Amino acid sequence: MKNVVVITGGGSGIGLAVARVFKDDTVLLCGRTKSKIDDAVAELKKEGIDVHGMACDVSVPEEVKALAEKAQSLGAIRCLVNNAAVLSGSAEDIYKVNVLGTIYPSEVFFPLIPKKGIIINLASQAGHTYPINDGVKNIVENADSDDLLNMALQLSSDSGQAYSISKRIVLEYTKHCCIRFAEKGVRVMSISPGLIDTPMLDSVKENEVIKDMIGRIPVGYIGDPIEIAYLIEFLASDKALYITGTDIIVDGGYFNTFDPNAGAFVAK
Repeated sequence: MKNVVVITGGGSGIGLAVARVFKDDTVLLCGRTKSKIDDAVAELKKEGIDVHGMACDVSVPEEVKALAEKAQSLGAIRCLVNNAAVLSGSAEDIYKVNVLGTIYPSEVFFPLIPKKGIIINLASQAGHTYPINDGVKNIVENADSDDLLNMALQLSSDSGQAYSISKRIVLEYTKHCCIRFAEKGVRVMSISPGLIDTPMLDSVKENEVIKDMIGRIPVGYIGDPIEIAYLIEFLASDKALYITGTDIIVDGGYFNTFDPNAGAFVAK
């Protein structure tokens, strides 16, 4: 049997690009919309990729457990990519998908991943703009709590802040898991993409804040999903066995235009 790579939020954008770089593995895609996953699977099969799909809401523990059972039936799980995310909507939905949708799969899949396996969490450059505080620490230190959503909502119920907060939690949760996962020989990483050309970005491209962000990218262009996928391919390989517990920002240099001490962007 081949090794299995599980990708959440796999119906489009970064998730779909990631599936394309694991041509020698069995890929299991999941997402909340079955028709979207079915279309992605059909597209990838035409490209010769050994791919399977499953509808799954990663913020629901029972559905994540069913996803894990499906993955186990396909082979040895060597990589989990927690890519499912939403940028807008209610604060509750953002926390559900971005926070619970990272923590639940990580906790369910970790016992099933053998030595040299890896969990890769998609964070965001936006997470680096939100400060670490006791509320964030409380969530990552109580990952097995049934009250994680309420803990997150106590940080802020403002949907405008929720995305950055959710991604800060992902960043800190990744670091928090490093030692525990390493004791079993499993690595955990996060990647913080900047502006990447995905359907999620398309939905907000006309926003004046986003337009300003695009204008500040030092390399002068919006990233392609395959650029994130290539990094994930490397991190999941034996060439990266000494890398764990850290975050890699992939944003064309954009974050260098932000001054964390001032909490603001430097002048163009």
